[in-house]
Amino acid sequence: IPHRFGLGATLSASDASTPSGGRKWELGDTSVSAAYVLASGEKHNASLAAGIRQNVPSGQADRLDRHGLAQATGSGASTMQLSLYGQAYFLADRNLRGRFNVGWRLPGRHASLDGESAYGTPSEFRGQAQLHAASQASISLEYSFNPQWVLATDVIYEQDRGTHVRGIVMSPDGERSAYDRELPSSWRVSVAPAVEYNFTDRIGVIAGAQVSLDGRNAAAIFAPQVAVNMVF
Repeated sequence: IPHRFGLGATLSASDASTPSGGRKWELGDTSVSAAYVLASGEKHNASLAAGIRQNVPSGQADRLDRHGLAQATGSGASTMQLSLYGQAYFLADRNLRGRFNVGWRLPGRHASLDGESAYGTPSEFRGQAQLHAASQASISLEYSFNPQWVLATDVIYEQDRGTHVRGIVMSPDGERSAYDRELPSSWRVSVAPAVEYNFTDRIGVIAGAQVSLDGRNAAAIFAPQVAVNMVF
């Protein structure tokens, strides 16, 4: 693989809530990605890259009641996102890194749904959700105290154009009724401070939390996160 080209994969899991108020670990969606460096320069060691990411719906998006879940852990849809991101280093020792990322999810993907789902459908529902476009932008700063310890923070803006959900609802006596809902667009601004520890220049762990600051038609979140990064 050329030096300007990279491949990646992300596996995820979440500590999801149950209807009884308990918690359980569930697999989330998986993503595979590819990136190509469009430009780079010696000044500030800056670079600009374009990427593509494919979401694999491995999380639980529907049949939530049958799986003992109060919340979904996946989208149920195989979506694709196009991204543009860059980075640069600052200060004399280049121990301050700035990054930005802009991504756009392609519209038109479908998720087949059965019962209670991430899209608010009732337990007797059968149908699908058509996802509209969505976008995300973030800026971040990372300060390296030494090669092992890094302090980072991200400011994240997310916008979703909504989702069209349609299908049928089966009543207890066997009657069918049409279900057609247009979920509204939403946006959210959040911040994600984190601390990173690098065991080597190829393996590290990062822990932090994403906290929402403002938004519309989007749930307020406080989401602790832990990730292991490996580069080959």
